[in-house]
Amino acid sequence: MVLCCVQFIVDMYAKCRRIRDAIQAFDELGMKNLIAWNTIITGYTLLGDNKRSIALLKDMQKNGIVPGEFKSTSILKACSVAADSSWGTQVHAPLIARGFPVSDLTALIGALLDLYVRCGYLVKDRKLFDYIEDRCVVSWASLVLGYAQEGYFM
Repeated sequence: MVLCCVQFIVDMYAKCRRIRDAIQAFDELGMKNLIAWNTIITGYTLLGDNKRSIALLKDMQKNGIVPGEFKSTSILKACSVAADSSWGTQVHAPLIARGFPVSDLTALIGALLDLYVRCGYLVKDRKLFDYIEDRCVVSWASLVLGYAQEGYFM
């Protein structure tokens, strides 16, 4: 019960963009579960502090917590904005290893395509694009943007 209340407080402060208060409540948690980690990472992502989001991901992984599909999308977005492909690929690899049906996860694929485009990895972007069975406007736009950024107009 107490854990749930503290997590609620962390969530409330994070959503209100009062990150210092959210961190203080987060630090008071004894055992931090996936929900608590997700909440604080999302708080930093909301503030646009993508480097801190990635640093928290590292801390989370050191503590043996593995992000799920939903949080992976947020983390990939933070990696994409920060142009940090090393952590982005470290999120991508376990998703494949755990057997997530990547072709069914539109938001996750969109985040991965965006990451690889922003980091200039057209080969990875194209490989992932080719893996998608049901391509949507977002996946096509991401691929076209990647090629355009690299100077391939025709």
